[in-house]
Amino acid sequence: MLALAIALYVNIVFGQSTHDFASIEMEIKSVESVIRGTLLTPDSTARLPLIIIVPGSGKVERDQNIGMAKGLFQGIPTNVFVYDKRGVGDSSGQYLGMNAETSKEGIPLRTQIVLDIVDHLNDTPYVNPEKIGLIGSSQGGWVSPLAASKSSKISFVICVSGVACTVGVSDYYSDIVKDLSIEEATQKLESYKGVQGYDPSEALHHVEIPVLWIYGGKDRSNPTHYDLKILEKFKRESDKNFTIHYYENYNHEMIDESTNAFGSEVIPNLREWYLDQISGE
Repeated sequence: MLALAIALYVNIVFGQSTHDFASIEMEIKSVESVIRGTLLTPDSTARLPLIIIVPGSGKVERDQNIGMAKGLFQGIPTNVFVYDKRGVGDSSGQYLGMNAETSKEGIPLRTQIVLDIVDHLNDTPYVNPEKIGLIGSSQGGWVSPLAASKSSKISFVICVSGVACTVGVSDYYSDIVKDLSIEEATQKLESYKGVQGYDPSEALHHVEIPVLWIYGGKDRSNPTHYDLKILEKFKRESDKNFTIHYYENYNHEMIDESTNAFGSEVIPNLREWYLDQISGE
């Protein structure tokens, strides 16, 4: 839904992208499967920075993210890689759904796929190996920091509506917030005693690169205000290079609930941060 919202916003505001991307199809072997994806590049003769779009939950095919990729990064000299999740579209292997019970297996598996993609693209003639980043939304916000904690080839991460708490806490929040206010649901998380599942705290502890966190105050899928406390604690106690963009009226899909339109601040602010990461030597 986030990818669709961004693509629609870009088409409405800017029209069809004037930035031409060439498409290079690729296959990457990973965890007993073949992941198929597309490298979108404005210049196939140069070694450019690279951003890999790490999908959120569900059976996501690369086509669902191509519009977002072009919209976010049009006019920037950068490659963008999109791919079909394992067991979806043209990628082989078994698709693995995710909940608190399966997340301790599923998040590391998804992360290994990202690491294999990074290794593969790092060795191609299209990519500047010093400027490889990840952008993950929702569930991809667990995967991306974990990948960054395991690979020195990843230089920066962007998490849009990402999650800093456990899968169990996030799932519990999205369930109870249906009948409670965001404030009431957030308060109840402190007493949650259920299955925790994957816990990102260790990965966040080991991440030493810049991370941009983008949150909406009206998110009813992930507990923004609970996550912000976790991230602020990491910044305070471990001096992490975390940048937080918080938009009070935006929801999980970055829709501004005061206007019912895509949040106009998200893309310019994200692009500015991204340009800072890929500029210079």
